[in-house]
Amino acid sequence: LPRQASAEPTDPPGRRIAIFNDDAFPREPGHADAVRLAELLRRRGFQPLLVNASELAEEKTLAKANIDLLILPQAPYFPREAAELFRNYLRQGGAFFSIGGYPFDSLLSYYGPGRWQLLPMAVTASQIDTLTSRPAAFGLNTRYGQAGDTMKLSPYQIGVCDPSFILQHVHSLRLSPEQQLLSANWESVGPLEGPAAVAMTGSNSPVFPRVHGRYLPLLQARDIYGRNRGPVAAAVFNHDGPWNGSNWAFVTASNRNLFDGSEPVLDELFVATCERLLAAAYIVHSDCDKPCARPGESVDFTARFRIHESLQDGLSVQWLLDGKAIHETAVDAITAIDALPAYGVAEQRATWTVPADSTQDFHRFEVILRRHGQVLDRVNNGLVVWQEESIKQGLSISQQGNYFQLNDRPCFFTGTNTTGMMWFSDNENPLVWQRDFQGMRDYALNTLRILHFSPFCKVPCAYSHTPLDLRERPERTQRQTDAIVQLAQTKQVTVFLSLHDWQNLDLSDEELAAQQDWNAFWTRRYRNVPGIFYDIQNEPSTRLQNQEVLQPLFRQWLAEQYGSFDKAQEAWQQRDGSDNIDFAVKAGSWDDLRGRDNEVFRAHVFRRWVAQNRDGIKAGDSDALSTVGYLQNLTASDKFWGSQEQDFTNVHHYGALANLRSVLKMMDRRYAGKSFSLGEFGSRVAHTARNAGDWGDPADASVKHFLAVGHCAFGMGAAFVANWSWKDFQDCVFPWGITHADLTAKPVLQAYRNFALLCRKAEPVYAAPKLYLLIPDGCRYGYRQNDIHEALRLAVDALLTLNVPFSVIHEWDLAQLPKEATTLIWPMAYAVKDESFAQVRDFVRNGGQLLFTGDVRYGYDRQADRLERLEQLGIHSALPPVPFADNAPAATKLIFSQDRKVAWLPGAFELISLKTPNAIFELPSPKTPPNAIRDAYRDFLDSHSKVKRIVLNIDDGTVLASYVPLRNGQALAVVNMSPEQRRIVVPAQDGTPEIAVTVAGDRTAFVMLKPDGAVVAASAQGDISVAGRQICHGQSDVAFVALDNSDLARSRRLLCLPFGVGKATLNRGGDAAALAGAIGEFRNAQWIELAPCPATPSGKAVTMDIDAVSAYDLRVLTTAGEQQHAIEALSAMLLLKPLP
Repeated sequence: LPRQASAEPTDPPGRRIAIFNDDAFPREPGHADAVRLAELLRRRGFQPLLVNASELAEEKTLAKANIDLLILPQAPYFPREAAELFRNYLRQGGAFFSIGGYPFDSLLSYYGPGRWQLLPMAVTASQIDTLTSRPAAFGLNTRYGQAGDTMKLSPYQIGVCDPSFILQHVHSLRLSPEQQLLSANWESVGPLEGPAAVAMTGSNSPVFPRVHGRYLPLLQARDIYGRNRGPVAAAVFNHDGPWNGSNWAFVTASNRNLFDGSEPVLDELFVATCERLLAAAYIVHSDCDKPCARPGESVDFTARFRIHESLQDGLSVQWLLDGKAIHETAVDAITAIDALPAYGVAEQRATWTVPADSTQDFHRFEVILRRHGQVLDRVNNGLVVWQEESIKQGLSISQQGNYFQLNDRPCFFTGTNTTGMMWFSDNENPLVWQRDFQGMRDYALNTLRILHFSPFCKVPCAYSHTPLDLRERPERTQRQTDAIVQLAQTKQVTVFLSLHDWQNLDLSDEELAAQQDWNAFWTRRYRNVPGIFYDIQNEPSTRLQNQEVLQPLFRQWLAEQYGSFDKAQEAWQQRDGSDNIDFAVKAGSWDDLRGRDNEVFRAHVFRRWVAQNRDGIKAGDSDALSTVGYLQNLTASDKFWGSQEQDFTNVHHYGALANLRSVLKMMDRRYAGKSFSLGEFGSRVAHTARNAGDWGDPADASVKHFLAVGHCAFGMGAAFVANWSWKDFQDCVFPWGITHADLTAKPVLQAYRNFALLCRKAEPVYAAPKLYLLIPDGCRYGYRQNDIHEALRLAVDALLTLNVPFSVIHEWDLAQLPKEATTLIWPMAYAVKDESFAQVRDFVRNGGQLLFTGDVRYGYDRQADRLERLEQLGIHSALPPVPFADNAPAATKLIFSQDRKVAWLPGAFELISLKTPNAIFELPSPKTPPNAIRDAYRDFLDSHSKVKRIVLNIDDGTVLASYVPLRNGQALAVVNMSPEQRRIVVPAQDGTPEIAVTVAGDRTAFVMLKPDGAVVAASAQGDISVAGRQICHGQSDVAFVALDNSDLARSRRLLCLPFGVGKATLNRGGDAAALAGAIGEFRNAQWIELAPCPATPSGKAVTMDIDAVSAYDLRVLTTAGEQQHAIEALSAMLLLKPLP
């Protein structure tokens, strides 16, 4: 590229503006005319220069010494040859204003006169390895980076826009109420496209983000209903970090030139923004020393400012509390910034005392910065006042009948998660939390799990904190947590608080005592809070590292197991093992008892840690519920024996439903009165797309996954599901949110809300199943334990795909086998303790049915020395003991006891099937592709047991169907795991009618019945028929719910919940009254009507034509005079108030 120097600027330093203008670069509809922009600036007294790409790539041109503000009206295009110079220019404090699309998204390289070409983004492994020192590897902006849970970025990538946040359904444009540049009440109607003008203004940490810049939206897009669709223009004022002193603005509309002269307000906004970029005075941050105060306490408000030298006269700051002034003072103590001589900083304080008799629980405070009376900036924050009456507004949470009770009614509910950045980020404060909790309530999310709490035991907080650090309870952490807890109660969101993070489990007694005391402190503090429960630690992994603690503990444990430590060593030596204690050793063979004991001891250490923490929780609040948030990894911490000390079980999973369903079902401990739940799940598709820099949000894939997970969890009897996570952060690229950073809802959040409301009327009742899968505790530790647990997961999955009601129990807890149990399936029954075998034997002798694989003749010492056991189960076989191995052919035929109550498949059948999943199991009449485990279990259940399963017309394992008993009826949940649309027929059984549903590929269906057969809720993607009566039909995914509990055909109050674009028809009775209604949504728990719904004549079917703008919006349809009653009923559903 030929270099050429530009003309010398004639404006003085601080006012020097250059505008990029190169006819060789592409021109697109959103690009502004550089000549016209220059003319607008000249009218305000500036003398801007026009520079082309050759001039921009010249060091003498693109430097802060020559240019204060660079205007780029041809986004997303930028000359690659100028990229590093531009980066250095910003680091020196230079400003930019980008117009026309995604800034810096298309770097063009010079290929000759008038020829510029876009090169693909190519990143080598070495560039990834040296990411910090090679920011050019991923371009100028933050669209691309190194994939990860948090996307890894160089500090020198410019954090403007997000490729997953695209402007959609824009009807109009308005000035953002947050900006102070213009005060006009202005709106422009017309479609807009492009990326949303958002920014990543932090240090890219999802837990401890340092905020580097003040983000200010300038223009907001709105849809036809007046709802925000995202910012179209914004500014960022960097006050810290690598871009300290650099100010940015960007207008991202790509289909329309907003500065073509048709809108004088926008011309004025352009010039005013340029002036502000050149000389800014703004509020960096506002704070309160007590985010939650008590009546009678004084609170100190603070505000920090950054002020350009040209604006430092005539400044004042005012504090407003609930709109009333409480303090005003001049800003005169301004300290110069050595590295930025044109700027200074200031800090001001105000004090206010909460009235001792105050009953108000929240105050909004505002800081206003003025110059000569004109408002330059304002920021809002909040102050919570602890009020016992406000705390009582919370949803009461308890556990009864194997479901959680919210406000004393059983409820399957949905929730979400967030990180510990709530306590850290300057972008987080009580006003933000209030908005977040309001949004959660409006979207029917009833729990927020908050992680990373324990690091805030220190000031400053730290990732590397120890249990002994928990003795500290900083006042700031207490007041912040108080605010979070009370705000959640007032918005009907329960708090699911993770008490620990990143701590080891092999702790000394002193360290465990510190954890106990920490737990007791917080549970005692919130013992009167109705809506709070606890996660002991997020995703613990039991690593055995602390030799000082573990050595004596292990010796004691071994003595209890073997009678003495010496006997344990003898047993190890007999199996050709060493007698030394080495916690890193892994079992080298099936009969390696030392390796086995290591793993059982690991589970013992986990249980010890859970029990001690549980005792601390109960010491503070005996009614507090607690659990452990398990990793989806099956062996990180023991999920069976290890769950004994937990009130309910909880697991996290980020894979496909084909794996998630069985991992979740493995957590089912309802036989012991413990609900099971999914504490984290999310759309990996959306996360992967953002990591790859893909354009747009893959909403359809996310919606499919959320609905499939929700229906599957509801159907198998889970208590709740909670997605990861609530929102995308402004501080980092952590792409898991179901809202964008500005709380614009993603389609998946709207679908998640609609699913939650679909389930709201269902009050589930636990019915103990007759069938239990018996987990082989004696076999699953030690040698090949990962493979064994995966084989056990496949066993669980086989039963799930057979659509049979069942639960999971483990050998060492057989004493709690419910009396309702009639049948056991016992995979890989090896190494069984005598006590466990006796319990199974007695179960059979008392009339129980049993299918077992493996060989029970192997005792807990892993020797075939229990030869009498087969006969005790009624099996007479000359077959010699079958060793634990997967290198033998799988058994293909059941061996039965004489009374045919017991069936045996010799060998490690499930493990062998893991290796050869399509092995042929001998069936009387095979009808489906082979799946050895499923086929064997199906043969036993259908031909030899009394357990009934739902035998669908498609019985190949690709459709999940289950009934959930309700207080007043039953609900059917169906998940089509095939990519093909299918008509699925659920046969009449045990008093339920035949139900036929048309379900699209990877989608779901839901039908709720009253005892009299009335259909009160129905959802599918086509025809739904119940007992031969067609309920609804069409081509859209729509749910209908009767708000008055009447049959849908005659209901006078209907709720329509769409899950996408399309048309669906609900059949009505011939004498049903005419319906009319409205499209709407909830905002701060108040119903807001967006538009009317077409009326339907009496006796006619209701056809819903769902368009893209309202594809997930609620519809209320009622007969004359019933609309207010319907809205009240819907509000009661949302807020979990008593239902009629």
